Amino acid sequence: MKKNFWPWCAAVVAIIAGLILTINPSGAVKFIAMLCGLAVIANGVFNIITARKLCDTGSYTTTFYVKNIGSIVLGLLTVIIPLAVASAAWKVMVYIFAVFLVAAAALGFYSCTLLKKAGVERKRYIFENFGILLAGVLLFLISPDGLGKFIVRIIGIIVLVAGVVLLAVQIIALLNEKKNSVEVEAEVKDEPEDASDSTENQ
Repeated sequence: MKKNFWPWCAAVVAIIAGLILTINPSGAVKFIAMLCGLAVIANGVFNIITARKLCDTGSYTTTFYVKNIGSIVLGLLTVIIPLAVASAAWKVMVYIFAVFLVAAAALGFYSCTLLKKAGVERKRYIFENFGILLAGVLLFLISPDGLGKFIVRIIGIIVLVAGVVLLAVQIIALLNEKKNSVEVEAEVKDEPEDASDSTENQ
């Protein structure tokens, strides 16, 4: 039963997410942007706590603080602005945040080259900056304009169909499992009868 738990959950989550993306693309864009904002805030705080002393060069320190403090500030604005301002200002904020994420990724890759020169392991930071770059590109694609809403709806339909298919697969598998268990039980019940018949014949 535990083995089948996560596919069921994934199917339900995919169906709910697909419906939300399809029915309310504007709200979905806001939600995704706010999630990106929270992730960038957490990443900036974590980096300032754990990675500020990885390299002592002035270039690294400047780049590091510009990227991470800027991430925290813009992340906070991305979370707060949807709750406080009109739609027009929110659209501008999405584009500003997307541009900043791409710039932050570029600064991050530059920081990785400085870490390489200092002989510091940088694999985690390379993956981190790829994630930031992808988030920026994603926000450009799903911007609150007409094309962005269309892209979000397409994504929603794909996710919804995938959820329905996964749910159908799980239901079919469950029915087959029950059918097989019934057949096994029937065979087990028939075996004692066959054994008793053979004993009487002897």
